[in-house]
Parts: sequence; C-alpha cells; structure tokens
Amino acid sequence: MDNQSTDNNHQPAHGPAQDGYFDDPAPSVRPTRRWLSLLVALVLVVAVGLWMGSGLVGKEKQELPETTRAEVALAATRVRVTAPHFEQVSQLIEITGKSAPNRLVRLRAATSGTVIELNAAEGKSVQKGDLLIRLNAAERDSQLAEARAMERQQVLNHKSVNDLVKRGLASQLELTRARASLESARARVMAAQEALGDTRITAPFSGLVTLQKIELGDYVTPGNEMLELAEVSPILVTSSLTERDLAAVGNQQPEASIELATGEKFNGKLRYIAPSTTSATNTFPIEIELHTDAMVRL
Repeated sequence: MDNQSTDNNHQPAHGPAQDGYFDDPAPSVRPTRRWLSLLVALVLVVAVGLWMGSGLVGKEKQELPETTRAEVALAATRVRVTAPHFEQVSQLIEITGKSAPNRLVRLRAATSGTVIELNAAEGKSVQKGDLLIRLNAAERDSQLAEARAMERQQVLNHKSVNDLVKRGLASQLELTRARASLESARARVMAAQEALGDTRITAPFSGLVTLQKIELGDYVTPGNEMLELAEVSPILVTSSLTERDLAAVGNQQPEASIELATGEKFNGKLRYIAPSTTSATNTFPIEIELHTDAMVRL
C-alpha cells in the first residue's frame, strides 16, 4: 500500500513546476524568439523616427524664399540660342513653250514701179541697212527735178515781193501769198524725195528672209507685199506661268534654260510677264529672250 501511494504522489517529468511555472519543453527556442521580437521593434522605432524627422508628419508645407522661386522660374524658362544658318534654295519650274522670232515684218511697196534689182531670197541672212529691192526710179527722178525747179522759182518770187513791200510798192497780203507758195514748193520737193527713197527697200534690222513674193521685172503698187523678214537674234520663247509658279518667281529675275525640239540647249532671261491671265488657260503669258549666234530652226 505504501509503495502504491508513493507512486501516485510522484509528479510527472513534464508537469507544472512550483509557484505556477511549467518546465520549458524546449529551453533553447525561447531566447531566439525574444531576440527576433526585439529586432523587429527596433526597426519600427527607427523607421518612425526617420519619417517624423523628415518633416512629413505634423508639419505644414514649407514655402520657398522669394529669391529661390525667381531662380527656379528663370531656370524653367532658360533656352538655348544658336546662330541661324541661311542657305539659298533654287526652285526649278518646268514649262513648255514655243519659239518664235523676236520680230517678224512684211515689207510692202510704198510707191509704184518696176522691180529692177532683187538682193533677197528665202533663207538668206541680211544685215540692217542692206539694199533688198530697188524699183525703177526714172519717173520719181523727174518728179523730184520738177519740184526743185518750182522751189527755186518760188524763192525768187518771195524775194521780189519782199523788196517791193519794203519800197511800199506791194502790200503785206501779196508777201503772205508769196511766202505760202514758197512753202508749198518746198513741201513738193520733200514729197518727191520721199517717193524716190521709196524705190529703195532696205532691211530695217538684221535677220533672215523667210518669204519672197516678187521677182525681177514685177510691177508693184503701194501696199503690195514683197518680202517677209524675221529677226532671229534674239529668239523669243513664249509660254505661260500658273499663279502658283508666278508666286515662286516673285520679283526676281530668274535664269532660264531652254531646250529646243532639236535637243539644242541655250540660256536665256525672262523679259516679260503679263499683268493678267488669259481667259482660255487662266495663266500668265511670259516671254523669254534667248541670245545666240547659232542658226536656230524655229
């Protein structure tokens, strides 16, 4: 009995200890957990301290001083300036046109007569002042001689009447009539000289004979067409510009490069721009002048 009682009063190895404490089943684990808790608490305290120290908690927004705000604004508007670089840009405008002589005239007879000399043929190049056609001037010579004889007579008559007026033997009216007769005789001389000059047809400018309509021995009257003469230097190229192209040209004097149908290339200059558009194409007619000594087919 005593042995059994002794066994029942024996406390187990893992039972509660005295004064309310229990035996630690794993004595090596408790210190590790305590150090981990302390480390976490310390990290939180440091973080909160840094946060509060930065002025983000319980502090109002700090305003920058006036000078600082001005410096910030100046820095925000600061720009970089570089020297501009200018470069001329050429714009090419391609148009089609038509070549033509600078001038084209038809020589007509100013007086009547027979062609007795012909120095022009189609395709012949002539110079300004060259004699092209000469008409029979026999009749014009006689008319000039007669007019000059009448002029000499009227000169003597005017002198005689003037002497009589000075001596009081003739009136002032007679002197006026004598002066009018003299002026009329002089006018007939000038007309005869012009008629004689009309028998000689000369080239008004250097160019090319493009049409011959008379032959030696033909009789011509005033108004008859005899020759056609073209001035081929400079050559005229006619074309047109649109309103957009005209705006690109502006007030400049652009250079012009012309390529003819034959493949020949020449340089020219723009000499004329029409002030208004044509009703058919709504474009501005232009003229380009081309100077060349070469024979160009138009």
